[in-house]
Amino acid sequence: MHMANTSLQEVGKLGKTFGFDGTLKVRLESAFLPQLRAAEVVFIETSGNNLPYFLEQLTEDSPATIKFEDVNSKEEAQLIAGQKIYLEVAAEDVKGPLGMTEISHWTDLIEFRLEDEKKGPIGIIQEIYELPQQWMASIDYQGEEILIPLNETFVKGIDPSDKVILTELPDGLLEL
Repeated sequence: MHMANTSLQEVGKLGKTFGFDGTLKVRLESAFLPQLRAAEVVFIETSGNNLPYFLEQLTEDSPATIKFEDVNSKEEAQLIAGQKIYLEVAAEDVKGPLGMTEISHWTDLIEFRLEDEKKGPIGIIQEIYELPQQWMASIDYQGEEILIPLNETFVKGIDPSDKVILTELPDGLLEL
């Protein structure tokens, strides 16, 4: 049932039971409300597995509540109370750098070789730092640590099979 081109995204957390019919209070990430409203099924970690639960009702009043099919008593609801809720999102929505699916995150690029279109091979990425504005790759270049901004402007391509990142760096960046 679980397809490779989708992944689970945490969208909220179940609270305490609400009433006696299996309804639970729920805390949701508001960014995911539209997908959640459209979803028929969510996944809840139960005994170490993410099991599908079919949505019967979602209310967004205060408190927000959620009711699943086949959870019809307070006792059944207590078994999943407090658990995180996951939504299956298409991998297209969870793209990594440059919209790539093979690489989900900039940090996957550690140990990749950086090659510049004009300057040729620059070095191997030793570390990747997240700064408030952007991701930076730390490279040992001629014995000095230099930081290269990882962004769509400088990174022209990524070859996951050869572990190469092709860049077009502005003049002067390596002389810092």
